[in-house]
Amino acid sequence: VRAWAPRPAPAPAPAKPPVAAPTPAPAPVPAPAPAAAPTPAPAPAVTAAPKPAEPAPAPAPKPDAAAGERSEITAAVNAWANAWSKQDMDGYLAAYAPNFDPADGASRSAWEKERRARIVGKNSISVQVEGLNVDVQGDKATAKFRQRYRSDRLNVSSRKTLEMQRVHGKWRIVKETVGG
Repeated sequence: VRAWAPRPAPAPAPAKPPVAAPTPAPAPVPAPAPAAAPTPAPAPAVTAAPKPAEPAPAPAPKPDAAAGERSEITAAVNAWANAWSKQDMDGYLAAYAPNFDPADGASRSAWEKERRARIVGKNSISVQVEGLNVDVQGDKATAKFRQRYRSDRLNVSSRKTLEMQRVHGKWRIVKETVGG
């Protein structure tokens, strides 16, 4: 027979390990900005040999005194051609100096009479000055150019030279030659 022995108490159930509180998820972290390229270390300073002093710039050239005179002569030649084209005898004859020497040896008064007869009364006259070249020597100058003359009866192109002189502050024609 068996003796009754108390049964041993069942072993306690193993204890559940303690449950840790859930760890909160970390907050999202923005992506890092791209890093700037590394800055290279500055190169050691190089000192150049001192440059020799440069010469001072040449002073600006003084305006050519003859340039102003050439401009005056150009204006006088153009005024002469315009007066001729307009048949303005007073303006045309005023372009000539009192000591103008007509090429044909005529007197000044005979030359003026002949010029009036050739100029006044034309239906049209056009006198153009092309390629004007002026040479100034003190109070004297030479103006060389191609003259294109056109009227109702004649159309001619020729080389012309006007020798000019300053008379009472104005440039006047003292000699006129055609050709050359």
